[in-house]
Amino acid sequence: MLVPQPSLDEQMEIADIISSIDTKISNYSLRKEQLEDLFRTLLHQLMTAQIRVDDLNISALNLEPQGGDE
Repeated sequence: MLVPQPSLDEQMEIADIISSIDTKISNYSLRKEQLEDLFRTLLHQLMTAQIRVDDLNISALNLEPQGGDE
């Protein structure tokens, strides 16, 4: 029985694409962990009164949604 198989060039292209996706997943996972750490730190500082809500400068925050490099 014959089984179709992509050419070596197609296989290399597929491998490159999968490798690129794996790299993006790793980068996004690391960024997520960093943001979660930042959130926990800021929440702790807020709850222990190390920072105060009335001291926050809301206009200095960048609230614009940021897109990824899809």
